[in-house]
Formats: sequence, structure tokens, C-alpha cells
Amino acid sequence: MMPHDRPSEVDETVRRALELFASGFNCAESVLMALAERWGVPEENIPAVATAFGGGIASRGGPCGALTGALMAYGARGGRREAEDIETKKAVNEMAERFIDSFAREAGSWLCRDLIGLDLRRPEDKDRFKAEKVRETKCPRFVKAAVEIALSSGKQQGGIGVGLPEKISPGW
Repeated sequence: MMPHDRPSEVDETVRRALELFASGFNCAESVLMALAERWGVPEENIPAVATAFGGGIASRGGPCGALTGALMAYGARGGRREAEDIETKKAVNEMAERFIDSFAREAGSWLCRDLIGLDLRRPEDKDRFKAEKVRETKCPRFVKAAVEIALSSGKQQGGIGVGLPEKISPGW
């Protein structure tokens, strides 16, 4: 942990993300909102920007919504604001690659369909998703992992934040 990211602060952010998830927000919305709150990112369009990202982007099984929510939080906090800012774009993309790698190591994949073992485009898998309570039994683990990785130190997660501008290196 970075000195300013005490375990209780990480635990509180994880708790908040899981609380939001349990209340009905999707994985991307929950992680984005909890990290945005933690980092003081204005909420004007949060969670609206993350709505289509749950279930691996519109329930298509692509990148996990918890992962995309964390990446959106990083962008909201410290992404580039000008097209000419190539340095920030490069730093954010490098950070995103490290984050995705860390998430995949922790969770087993970075793709929703692999993580939950279902293809939500198929009616029978949508039925299984509900019947097996996948949202309640599997997905919270991925929400938790995304928040913990986002708030963990670079040293603990293979150097994710090394070389990033301070504005986008929030505690790693």
C-alpha cells in the first residue's frame, strides 16, 4: 500500500463498491462510482457512462465490467483532456495494460464470459445466470478484485503505477 492508502481505506472502498453492486448497479458502475468517490472525481455523469459496460459490455461477454469500471475511473481522474497530450495517453495505456494483466492474474481472465462461464447472449445461459445467482455468487469477487488492484501499490501488483504521472497513479 502507498502510505496514504491504509488497509481500512481500501477495505472501505471495496465495501462501498460491493454495496453499490448489491443495490443493483452493474459491475462497471459500482467500481467506477466507488473509485470516483474515493478519489474525489466529480460525479456529474457517473454511473451513466458505465451503464453499457456490465456483463462484458452490453452482456456480450467481453472485458469484465468491473475492470472497465476501474479503467474509466482512472481516465476520469487523470486521463488526457487535450488530443495533443500524447504523453498522458501513452502513460494511461501502459497503466491499463498492467492493470488488465494484474486483474487477469487475480481473477483468472479479463473476459466476462470466461469469468462467469456463460455466454449471456444465449437465452439458456441468461436463465442459468439468474437461476445460479451468478451475479450474487461470482461477480462480487471481480468487483472486489478490481477495486483492490486499483488501490494497491505498484510493488504489490507488478509495478502497475511505475512511471505514471501523479494524477493517474492513485496509490499504486
